[in-house]
Amino acid sequence: MPTIRFSHNWNKKLDGDVFTTVRKHEPDKCDYYLGCRGQTFTVMLDERKVGEAKLVEVFIQDYYEIPELFLRLDTGMVDMLKVKQLFNNFGIKDNDRCIILLFEKVEARFV
Repeated sequence: MPTIRFSHNWNKKLDGDVFTTVRKHEPDKCDYYLGCRGQTFTVMLDERKVGEAKLVEVFIQDYYEIPELFLRLDTGMVDMLKVKQLFNNFGIKDNDRCIILLFEKVEARFV
């Protein structure tokens, strides 16, 4: 089963029934996720399994075109300078392409 890893439960997104994650675009990674649509992933938080979720959709978008509202909700941060710094820490800059993944839990509750 494929795995998606998180270092932090940003905005407690993993507690909801659906959640997104923004990843830096890399051609191989993009092809991988596109090929995994509809598959169930093991969801890991700090190296422990917290549940399973189905990859519903994969979106490709330039970082600068992602709406600020989406980025704020995804991270749980209101200050856009802090949001940009966070994404910079993940290696995503203004002109980078991003992969946005939409997941839906397949379990009633995460552990």
